[in-house]
Amino acid sequence: MKARRRLLVLGCALAALAALPTSAFGAPVREPELRFATIELESSNDYEIEVAALREGRHAPIALVSAKQGPLEAHYEVRAELGVGIHAAFGSLGQLDVSFERHDKKVTRPEPGCRWISESGVFRGSFRFTGEGGYTAVETVDPEGRVLRLPNGFCGFEDDRPARLGIPGLNQTVLAAQAERNGGTVSFEASRWNVDRSVSFEASLRERVGEMRILRTAKARGTTRTFLSSKKSRASVSPPQPFRGSARFRDPAHRPASWTGSLHVSFPGALDVPLTGEGFTAKLCPRLSILSRCLRSR
Repeated sequence: MKARRRLLVLGCALAALAALPTSAFGAPVREPELRFATIELESSNDYEIEVAALREGRHAPIALVSAKQGPLEAHYEVRAELGVGIHAAFGSLGQLDVSFERHDKKVTRPEPGCRWISESGVFRGSFRFTGEGGYTAVETVDPEGRVLRLPNGFCGFEDDRPARLGIPGLNQTVLAAQAERNGGTVSFEASRWNVDRSVSFEASLRERVGEMRILRTAKARGTTRTFLSSKKSRASVSPPQPFRGSARFRDPAHRPASWTGSLHVSFPGALDVPLTGEGFTAKLCPRLSILSRCLRSR
């Protein structure tokens, strides 16, 4: 189940970025095969590395390197070369050059008209990666890994579709803030479920370096005291580690809203990023449906 959910989230995110053809006048088109390859590695400084490649039909694959350490993650995405094997350059950070050698194969049918072909084996070739500033590094030759092929296209996730997301009562209070930063976007969000009062915090930094897209995230869970709010006009947050500092939101009548404080976080490869201050837009949304967003993404 964990692997299926990981594929669902990552596959949807990556496939949305590809320029996919559409059929004219609604004519039926055979679903192209999806091929999802993964390699899991241990890296320096206690980081876990996952190397992934997603390919749809004859389109060039998308390659992704994910570095994770506890609540901190960084994801690096590039287009891979079209051809035999997986060949991708992550700028000055790394290189992936492998071809898959299958050792085992298993076929399952999760629903009618849908096949999953799971293969395990060795990726012959090499992979190296060093995060910015050397926060982590890994180099390997002929790593073991897996390939999941969906020859009937994206199917087999009937049981995982969020059919109950619209149930009344699944609302939350959200405080969101975002700003432009060096050509990218830094975001912060505090969420408190209105049912059990649980609190979560998440910050992200989206950047683009050349042809490479980078997403860095930091997450934390807090108590009700770490996120206090009053209607739509006031809120304060003091998240636990990896966050540092605190922040206040004020939206007085007839005056611009303010988002101030010392709140900041260190992402993998990007240290001490401010989450408040000039340039930020902030908004408080009480009783927000989980299907909605408090602040429109830039």
